Amino acid sequence: MFSCKKEKDVFNYKLIYNDTSPANNAYGVSFRHSGIQFGGISKSGLADYVKEYRVYFDTINPPKHILKSWPAEIVVSSIFMLIPDKKYYWACTSLIPAGEIWSDIEYFTTAGFQGDWKLSGIADKRGMIQYSQAHGYSLDWIDWSSWDTLSYKYIPDSNKWVVYIPKQDSILIAGLDIIEINIYTNGTNIKLYNQNSTHIINASFSYNVNNGSVLIKEIQNFKEHNFVAANICRVDSSNYNLFMLDEKGILFIYSSKSK
Repeated sequence: MFSCKKEKDVFNYKLIYNDTSPANNAYGVSFRHSGIQFGGISKSGLADYVKEYRVYFDTINPPKHILKSWPAEIVVSSIFMLIPDKKYYWACTSLIPAGEIWSDIEYFTTAGFQGDWKLSGIADKRGMIQYSQAHGYSLDWIDWSSWDTLSYKYIPDSNKWVVYIPKQDSILIAGLDIIEINIYTNGTNIKLYNQNSTHIINASFSYNVNNGSVLIKEIQNFKEHNFVAANICRVDSSNYNLFMLDEKGILFIYSSKSK
């Protein structure tokens, strides 16, 4: 019978992982299509008698959910749909004859929507949708890896797709789009832009953790803004980007320093 608690066994077996990512106590980690990994494991004691390696990942400490188990050493584990602004704990363990030996428990916090966001760019993903349809398959809104790369335009005659970055104005003038979002714990103020004016409209903001979609609903006239996918990523040590993809395949990119 194996023990499921962290302990020091009589063989002085130690398990230490190196070069962890995300770093311990990291904040603002992407909540879509992310992962936990480390460069390698430093072991002592009965290292030759490991029966199984495990990675635990959970919102409680110590973590109880087994994210991955394998007879060989596990250094990379994918995690796809996490909760925004949530602390997660993870650790790796080894099953040996003396019991289950735990590494230290590390943790990180995912990025949250709170803050001031300003529209900084627009990417056209419609070509990716057209390309997939032309080749008989559908892109998955939930799989963020399909949307976090460059924009593409499909050229049917040449059967190619090339990098394509449209002018922002050509999309903005086409309709009423959100150029600034101010999200706080007690509500949301969203600044909307059209061809003639700039004004502030109160709206509600909701994120669906199951499919990664966002619904923004204006309070006064109940107008809805639907986005089929959203994500927040750090672009450098101080800046974050909020990505929101609508049903037509237009990706709106917002930036913020107030995180």
